[in-house]
Amino acid sequence: MIKHFLNLERKQYFRSSYWQKNIALNILLVFFALYVIGIFVFLGVFLFKILTKFFPEQDPFVVANGFVFFWILGEMGMRFFLQKLPVMSVKPLLTLPVKRSTVVNFVLGKSALSFFNFFPLFLTIPFGISLINNGYPISQVLTWLLALFIISLIANFLNFIGKLGQYPQVDIRNFKVKNTDRIVKYGFDVNKTLYVASYDDKQLLKLAKGSIANYSDISPLLPINFTFTIHGISGIKRGDKFGVIGIPKKYDNGFFQVIGVKHTIQGMEWTTEVTGGYRNTKGF
Repeated sequence: MIKHFLNLERKQYFRSSYWQKNIALNILLVFFALYVIGIFVFLGVFLFKILTKFFPEQDPFVVANGFVFFWILGEMGMRFFLQKLPVMSVKPLLTLPVKRSTVVNFVLGKSALSFFNFFPLFLTIPFGISLINNGYPISQVLTWLLALFIISLIANFLNFIGKLGQYPQVDIRNFKVKNTDRIVKYGFDVNKTLYVASYDDKQLLKLAKGSIANYSDISPLLPINFTFTIHGISGIKRGDKFGVIGIPKKYDNGFFQVIGVKHTIQGMEWTTEVTGGYRNTKGF
């Protein structure tokens, strides 16, 4: 499934109209990014000498670590205002019979590959090479670089958490449930079904809404409809389900649910038009 998602991302990137619009602005942004990267590389190469000059009586490595806290604060602020979470790109997947946990894991994994996570490396790696050239143990420098990269990943996921609100759970101790056998039969947990979440990000809310319904293997209504007209009949109502003989076999793993009923009387003839939406009962 992850391989399928990556393939969709590749197609989305090359087929997107974003690069055909505002070409001048995109070129400007690319040059600006290269300019900032150049500054970071330059600073990383000469940072050891700069710290030695301004703090001659202190260890440059210790001095650099003293600024890490402020770097983290600046990175969190930069991510909050500039980093765009990859939520909209997976929005179309919410209408497909894909496990919501798989979609969420894909979003988190995709965010881990964000440019913001690798941006500090343009400064820390040249500085680490300078430390090794000045006699610092290689293992110590590599551990330091790994720790800084992990901190960047933590900042990335904290940016996700910053978009979420609280998750109060409804107290249902006095809640009376009718037809509990039906709830047990279809595998619904009342506590989890009545779970309430608040979000600051509307797109994240739409993404997480499906996780509550993850206890059923039946997909949401897909954009596949089937309409037929028969002699007038009563009793068919919205929510009823039916099957169709003769459709392609790939639709055998689902059923059609009535989403519209239209009765027409013309002359002495009564006809009923029924429209059903398709639900898949088997995921990818």
